Amino acid sequence: MLRRNGTGPHRGRRGLSLDSDTPSEVLGRAVSHGYVHKNSADALVQLFAEARFSKHTMTHDQQRSAADLLRNMLADVRRTPSVASR
Repeated sequence: MLRRNGTGPHRGRRGLSLDSDTPSEVLGRAVSHGYVHKNSADALVQLFAEARFSKHTMTHDQQRSAADLLRNMLADVRRTPSVASR
């Protein structure tokens, strides 16, 4: 099933994503379209995977790093020209 969301354009599925999309797939499309930098996306996915699948609690430094990465990615998205102007 396809649904509209705010992840940005994707050739052939412009502005649509699948319910089955993983965070890595969504971020991969954002990277491929220049919305966010690959290094930030990769680091965030790595932290997310560790938080989700490990048995230990994430440290404050890891939590702060994830928050910083999210802020950086949001700034990247805000700097990207809107879809309408492309």
